[in-house]
Amino acid sequence: MTEFLAFILVGVYIVCQSGYAFFTKISSNRLILFGGLNLVTFFISIPLMFLVSAPPLESFVFIGASMCAYTIATYFRALSYARTDLSSVVPLSQAFSFICLTLFALFFLNEEGSITELIGIAVVIIGVLIATNVKKLSRIDDPLAVFFIFLGSCATAAQFCFDIIGTRLCENPFSYIVWLMPIGVPVSIVALIKHKKQVLTLLNSNLKPILASSVLDNVGYACILYIIYELRVLFVLPLTALTVVVSVLIGLVILKEKMPFRKLISATLIAGSIIAVQILT
Repeated sequence: MTEFLAFILVGVYIVCQSGYAFFTKISSNRLILFGGLNLVTFFISIPLMFLVSAPPLESFVFIGASMCAYTIATYFRALSYARTDLSSVVPLSQAFSFICLTLFALFFLNEEGSITELIGIAVVIIGVLIATNVKKLSRIDDPLAVFFIFLGSCATAAQFCFDIIGTRLCENPFSYIVWLMPIGVPVSIVALIKHKKQVLTLLNSNLKPILASSVLDNVGYACILYIIYELRVLFVLPLTALTVVVSVLIGLVILKEKMPFRKLISATLIAGSIIAVQILT
């Protein structure tokens, strides 16, 4: 895979994630939302499984591990959402995940990261943290909130690591990606047990947005897994932070929003770091 194609797929990922974030605002209860979302994803995956070959048996170990990690991550995210503001959870979660994935690439996959790449990743992490509201972060008086954010981020990073390994065990990465789609079934089961009426009401009233969310989420994740199937994690990881840059540009150019200075600084740091790394390596 050429770096040009990788950038195109990252662009698709960014568009998908931006759309996914937009559509998932339809419910304030994340368990109900993800219960319905994963239920729709499960039904989408069934016909797709007939279009690809089954991944090798050893890959199912990582699909199972990914399912466990996803379920744990969703649980801890729900706990952190209940204790603090969403704008505090997202940047901290993203920064923690970046750190975990960098360590995974260096020490488990034995990737050789240059000093320039590692500095670039560090600057991206700083940029992601700057995007948050410092005043809101300082008001997190429940120490468990940060702890739950950290645990959820570790589980998310572990899920991504399992999927990287599982994908690389397959001759066709899309066979793993398709068979991975039902990993949210345990979350759907829990949601249906606890909030059956609300989940069914949400599906009935918002089926199109949830269907769009499912498609965008899976297409975006498939793009990232396919890129990492071909290229190094340390090359791809900083590019995923471009979602912050795109959200700022959409707010400024399309929505004509008044953008906080911290978000402009954040977007500048992230974009500048990625460009510098590409030029210097």
